[in-house]
Amino acid sequence: MKNADIRQWGEFCVLYSSPNTKVKRLKIDPNKSISMQYHNERAEIWFVESGSGNLYTMTDSGEKLIRPLERNQTYHVEIGQWHRVECTSEDPLYVIEIQYGTRCEEDDIVRNV
Repeated sequence: MKNADIRQWGEFCVLYSSPNTKVKRLKIDPNKSISMQYHNERAEIWFVESGSGNLYTMTDSGEKLIRPLERNQTYHVEIGQWHRVECTSEDPLYVIEIQYGTRCEEDDIVRNV
């Protein structure tokens, strides 16, 4: 991806940014996942462009599968909701992520370590 920010799980690029909205394209490599995380000041809408994966949340008893993700599906991540997505396909999982809220910055990520 052009102007990509490289991560251990793949990469992302910002397609659009304003004070209360940001749109990213995530590329999650096969057998990789983003960290279990939530956000205090933003919600997200995910649109699966291609590939497939699993979406998880965190409960008192540990990680729980919310649902499989397939091409052309959407999912809404609420403010404060634990979430993690993993790529389960042989090809990368591409997700269009629309962030919205009072602050759409990387330092609003709270990770489960």
